[in-house]
Amino acid sequence: MYCTYYRPANVNLKEYENIIGKLAYDLHLLETQKHDEWSVYTYFHALSCQSKTLEKNHAMRFFGMAAPESMPSDARVDFFYRPTYIATAFLMKAVLLYPSLMNEATFLDSELDFTVDTVKQTLAACMLACTARGFDGAGVLRLKDCIKIFDDAGADEFIEKYPEICPEFAKLYHEKKAFVNSGSVDSREVWFN
Repeated sequence: MYCTYYRPANVNLKEYENIIGKLAYDLHLLETQKHDEWSVYTYFHALSCQSKTLEKNHAMRFFGMAAPESMPSDARVDFFYRPTYIATAFLMKAVLLYPSLMNEATFLDSELDFTVDTVKQTLAACMLACTARGFDGAGVLRLKDCIKIFDDAGADEFIEKYPEICPEFAKLYHEKKAFVNSGSVDSREVWFN
């Protein structure tokens, strides 16, 4: 498994879709296949290094393809929030599958400039970023689909094991998941709420 995530210098929707599609495929592979532990560590590190803060809020880290203010609303969901949701789900799943990412000894003799504090800070900032839009979607990503990304990655288990990482994410995720599962709104209408 090798992280190929990057941000193209020029706007190219096809290239954006390919990059995000590869990221989603990598998440699927992480969820469904066994991987060499070190390759997951290096992927985690490389992906983490691609997260960026917003000038307006340094507590959040995103994986958007470009600055959010440069995109119309639907494009912001598709090319700013969706990659953030997928990348964050990957990071969470990696920790669930390889809990040694939360063990300082893992990084002592490695060439990765990484510590457990870095892992926790990255997770917290990325998870907080996922809450910025309240998991609401537009375009190709609806609330139901967003919740499924995290559900498939084991968000409930992650939150149970690491509730202190991002309480804001935990609270919002449980609220929105309960709303989606209640069936009170047709899934085609969920993202309007």
